Amino acid sequence: MSNKNEVFEYLIDQLRQQVNNNQCEDLAHEVQSLKNQLRDASALVAELQETIKLMNEDFDRVTNHGGPLPKGKSYVVGEHGPEQSGCRKEDVQGCEHSWIIMPGLFLSEGNPNNVPGSELCSKCGKREWDDGEYKPKNDTSECEHDWYFYDTSASMMCKKCGMKR
Repeated sequence: MSNKNEVFEYLIDQLRQQVNNNQCEDLAHEVQSLKNQLRDASALVAELQETIKLMNEDFDRVTNHGGPLPKGKSYVVGEHGPEQSGCRKEDVQGCEHSWIIMPGLFLSEGNPNNVPGSELCSKCGKREWDDGEYKPKNDTSECEHDWYFYDTSASMMCKKCGMKR
């Protein structure tokens, strides 16, 4: 009887080892699959980071910042970025302006003519209110005006909407 028990115990032990081996193989396949997924995701992340870098460079060019800054440098709010080579803001007469809408870009300069929808030339940096005849585009009829004197001739302008009186 003990021989039969030993045979059964041996067979049961062999079955347990076979089940454990199959589980280990399944786990090894699962680990390999996860490694492959991680490799693919890492490649996708690298591609997305490169796309973001290119988009930032395009944005910098469009906003007249002239490209990315060197490491350790940053833009200061209200400060203009480096000018593009061969393009000076003083030489806007010869520019064929390419106007883009830049709402709020120059708020930190405190210019009362900067209203939502203001335009900026992406080539030379000229702002539409640099002309003496500029009239703000936004609707001033609903504004609760905050008047201040903006020059020595007792002219007043609203700080919020740019309306003059």
